[in-house]
Amino acid sequence: MYIRDVFAQKNPEKLRQCMQANPLAMLVVNGDPFPQVFHLPLLVSGSGEQMQLRGHIARANPLTQLHGVSMLAVFNGPDAYISPAYYASKQLDPKVVPTWNYVTVQVQGRLVLHEEPEWKLALLSELTQQHEQHRREPWQVTDAPSDYIEKLSRAIVGVEIAIEQIQGKWKVSQNQPEQNKQSVARNLAEQGTEKASAMSSLI
Repeated sequence: MYIRDVFAQKNPEKLRQCMQANPLAMLVVNGDPFPQVFHLPLLVSGSGEQMQLRGHIARANPLTQLHGVSMLAVFNGPDAYISPAYYASKQLDPKVVPTWNYVTVQVQGRLVLHEEPEWKLALLSELTQQHEQHRREPWQVTDAPSDYIEKLSRAIVGVEIAIEQIQGKWKVSQNQPEQNKQSVARNLAEQGTEKASAMSSLI
């Protein structure tokens, strides 16, 4: 991934938070004749060198034939179109053009598959807890009959990414003067959409 120094995000905690807030990753592996892309929600746990990415796939998924391959996981955070009209400096200098702000994290690593029933059950429990925790009455794996869960568990394969490198790119107007940062953030906030507001808060 091409990253100008001004846009490089090197804070491990911010990288983890981005992945956790945007768990649907694109898993990219080499293919013939084209790369293959798989979409998969991943559980992000731990931090720093202890960070883990785990998930599960259907047994029929072609990924089950790729144990040990090198792959790339891409997590996309907030993004937004930036109009030249957002820049306060435009009133004094019309030499401005549109751009796009975005946040992304890329993880390079090795695909590790898990068949162990205990591993898969622990993953399902953690994954469910993470995504249900904000509900007033969270659903739990134990709410379903154990034999039903066991049957479905046999139909999936656990996925883990042995992390080798993590890169983050926060292109959020850092290369603009302060007056433009403020005017961009204000214009985005005024749009009133969740996406624009999320980007506004990062500027």
